[in-house]
Parts: sequence; structure tokens; C-alpha cells
Amino acid sequence: MLFSVVLTTFNRVDVLPRAVESVLGQQDVDLELIVVNDGSTDDTSSFLDSVSDPRVTVVNQGNVGLGAARNAGIARVSGEWVTFLDDDDMGLPSWLRSLQGLIDDGTGIVCCGAEYRTGDGVHVSTVVPGPMGPLYEHQIGTRIAGTFAVRSGLVRDVGGYDERMTCSHQSELLMRLIPLMLSHRLRMRSTDDILVICEGRPATNRPMSSPAALYNGTRVLLEKHRDKISRHPKDFAVYNGIVGVSAARLGLWPEARRAFLAAARAEPLRSQHWLRLTAAIYPPVGRRVWDAASYSAAPR
Repeated sequence: MLFSVVLTTFNRVDVLPRAVESVLGQQDVDLELIVVNDGSTDDTSSFLDSVSDPRVTVVNQGNVGLGAARNAGIARVSGEWVTFLDDDDMGLPSWLRSLQGLIDDGTGIVCCGAEYRTGDGVHVSTVVPGPMGPLYEHQIGTRIAGTFAVRSGLVRDVGGYDERMTCSHQSELLMRLIPLMLSHRLRMRSTDDILVICEGRPATNRPMSSPAALYNGTRVLLEKHRDKISRHPKDFAVYNGIVGVSAARLGLWPEARRAFLAAARAEPLRSQHWLRLTAAIYPPVGRRVWDAASYSAAPR
């Protein structure tokens, strides 16, 4: 079998059928679909029970989070290549066939473009593979679920997803995957073709973009990859800025100040970092800048 698609879902039965149908409707490609139902309490189980296609495997489990759900899917993968699709996204009919056209013996990861649309189909933005920067060994590719497929053996060798991550799941995975790929003398290949449609939801409607998720997940990322990230001041400043803003929105002012100071030290000539630090020093100002009252009661 060539492709395994791991699709994780949690209480999204309103959009899940579209995602499942998009995978089963792929043209001229050998595939399996592994759907991990991560503790849904809506009608997801009933819908999945109604799917009779023999290519579909359903994994039902308690709600343990995206990383652990994807790892549960990885454990059941039998395809040579694996890709991960979100339950509110869909692959166009030529998605996997086009990715297959990029694969040869020297390829470890293949990538494509994606289009973001609103729930009613209005175009929001387009993302195509581009320079990923030094944290990703200057490869050309993408980090959006569904827009990259990787050799299954590489994913297993790298240990799958870090289950502590509450955001930036793909970014953290690829920080480990790409060096491993290169050590095997494999390369990354991409096409600018738009092959995946992603739902463009506002940040306020994406749980993993909440201040608490961004704060906790980005701290894990910085701690785990500190040596690598700290060698690149711009990236180090960006990630500390995310921690700082998220901490400020949660009312964690000492943590916000530490993060903004780290960003300012990394890029001392960039005024934004110093302005943020100043606002965090004076919480009444900071609360107005980051609308902290709207977020401080969020779970941590």
C-alpha cells in the first residue's frame, strides 16, 4: 500500500463526512484511511459506524489531544507514506496522485499547496511551498496538515508527534523529521499545485490558537529545541514573542516580561520587543494592549 491518511476528529460530525469522502474519492491511488475518533461526544461514532468502505479503519479512544490521537493513527499505518488531514479540511481528487508523482527512491517528504476557504466556500488565502528557514535546514516546503506526506518509516523513527504540544504540532515534528530525512540522504520535493482545501476559521474559533494553548505549546517548543532556535535570533525572538503575548493575555505578567526581554536581547534593534516589554512592566497598560481581561480566565 502506498498512502496512509491519518484523520483525527473531535466533535466535528458536521464537517467530518466531507473530509472522509474527499479521501475515499482520491483518483488512481492505493490508500487506507485511519480515522481516530478522539473521544467525540456528538454523533461522530454513529457516522463512522455507517462507513462501510474496507479501506477505512476507525480507532475510538478517550479525548487525549491531537498529538496523541495522531500517534494512535501512526501505530496502525501500513502504507509506505503517511499524511495527516484535519477533520475540517479536504483533499482534492488529484491530491494523493499528484503527491505520488513527486516520489522517487531519493525522496523523503513531498509537499503541495493549499487554499483556505470559509465554511461557505469563499476564498481566504493560498499557501504554496516556500523557504522554511534555518530551523528546517532551509528546505522548500509547507507545515500545514495535509500539504505534506512523509515516508512512514521516518515518522516512526523520529517518534511521531510530541504529545505535550498544544500548538505548532507540525512545526515541531518537522524540526525533527527534516534532519533525519537528510541524514538518510533523502530530499524534500514540492509542487505549487493547490491540492488541499482548508477551512479558514477565525483564530478565536480554533482551540489550539487560544492563548493558553499557544503559551503552553510554544514553551515546550522553546525548551525542547532551545539550542537550535537560540542560534537564530529572529526565530528565537518570534517564539518568545508568542509566549509573551500569550502570557500577557492570560495575565501572567512576570512570564510575559521574561519572554519579551528574551526577544529584545535576541533582536535589540527591533523596537517592537522593547515596546512590548514596557507595556508588560505596567500591567494596566498591558491589559489594554492585549485585552487581557478577555483571556485571563482561560484554562492553563
